[in-house]
Amino acid sequence: MLEELIHRQESLIKITRFRRKLKIINPEKEKEEGDKDEAPDIVIYFERIHERVRRVEIAGSTERGLFWSHDSKKLAFTAKIDGKEGTYTIEIPEELKPKLLIEKTGWRYRWLKEGNQVVWLSGGKTASFSTAGKETVFSFSAKLEVEREARFRAAFDLAW
Repeated sequence: MLEELIHRQESLIKITRFRRKLKIINPEKEKEEGDKDEAPDIVIYFERIHERVRRVEIAGSTERGLFWSHDSKKLAFTAKIDGKEGTYTIEIPEELKPKLLIEKTGWRYRWLKEGNQVVWLSGGKTASFSTAGKETVFSFSAKLEVEREARFRAAFDLAW
């Protein structure tokens, strides 16, 4: 079935989620009996996709840590542009010139719809910042008890 789809370059491929698995379905064949869609279909048009894909180049910078806004209208990334390191955004396809969002960097990004804020790990701490640039750091501590004998036994077992 996969070979049929590869040979049909002009065909439409429907990918549906069924029981937490993705299935590729040939649209010209009927669905098997007993298959019930629990989630809406996701349709991907592969025809002339090379004409719709665009490359954004920013001179003199190396971008990393790309992540999308909650509404998929902005692409955020970490970069050093004009000597200023921070987290930048571009709006696709309207505004491709990067705008500084915050002068900090981090990792494990997630752009939340609630409060239009980004949560991440920055400087080894959990933090969030609004799109206005105000950062809030969440500090916490946790007590850890270690049984020394068990720890030394595990180290000995690993070394042996």
